[in-house]
Amino acid sequence: MDHDGGDFEVVVVDDGSGDHTSRVVRSVGDERVRFFQQENRGVAAARNLGVRESQGDLIIFIDDDIVVEPSFLRDHVETHRRFESALVNGRWDFEPALRQALEATSFGRFRLEVEEWVKEGISKRPLGDGFLEPEAVTACNLSLSRAAFDGIGGFSEDFPFAGAEDQEFSVRASRAGLRFVYNPGLRVWHNDHRVTLEQFCERQRRGAVTSVLLARKHPEQYADRPLMRENGPVNAADRPMLRVRKAIKWVLSRPPILAAIVRSLRVLAGLGFPGRLLRRGYWMACGLYIFAGIGEGLARFGPLPRTGSDRNA
Repeated sequence: MDHDGGDFEVVVVDDGSGDHTSRVVRSVGDERVRFFQQENRGVAAARNLGVRESQGDLIIFIDDDIVVEPSFLRDHVETHRRFESALVNGRWDFEPALRQALEATSFGRFRLEVEEWVKEGISKRPLGDGFLEPEAVTACNLSLSRAAFDGIGGFSEDFPFAGAEDQEFSVRASRAGLRFVYNPGLRVWHNDHRVTLEQFCERQRRGAVTSVLLARKHPEQYADRPLMRENGPVNAADRPMLRVRKAIKWVLSRPPILAAIVRSLRVLAGLGFPGRLLRRGYWMACGLYIFAGIGEGLARFGPLPRTGSDRNA
């Protein structure tokens, strides 16, 4: 790896994967690469463990499905030299072969569309010379100083798995007065092979579960957002049509019905059903999984605190 900023180390944390990760890491045979294991405590706890076991002043997080460029370390270091006291994100794109495979299927094209929609939906303010300031950071390609990480308090280990834990981290970072910097030239490849509708919908469900915890921790910012308002339990402030939509979602999100919907979409795709109609079906399936995830999160973590808008309703 191309790096001219001094020594570096690689700390790998395995969150109870049960596969051959330890053997693969140790086969590298480099004393700068160290391996630690924990038993299914979640990605937040894994990141915190990695920081505790590391020694450097600059911390860089990458997920297990991220492939970096040779200039990865140098680009992060140089961005921090320009922007002090910052949390730095870079751009990620699907690995070319994976993108080609996704473009070959109706669901794959839908997934590419969703990923672009999510990335474009993050508000960014120009900082000059191509750098941007996003409203939040993601942890799949994130760097910050150890002092900043300690000041924020690390990732909240209340999050049982990956989802909204980096959004919650962003909230506390912003309140601590740290700035966010997005460097589009700091590019990594996303090698996520969850390429089926079932896998993608399950990701939406798990993300929705953690979104409830995010809203409970920061209700004034998140409890009254459309995600919660449109997928939570019926309440007195809901308009009649919203109550009807929630009732329909509740019925369709029952596990047997939801599984039948997903199977039907897979069959229709195999029969060459028009992509435009399949796209609507994919959106519906994702929405139902999100509805189910919000319900699961509320059952798991408890109801959301009342916000000012709730009290004034």
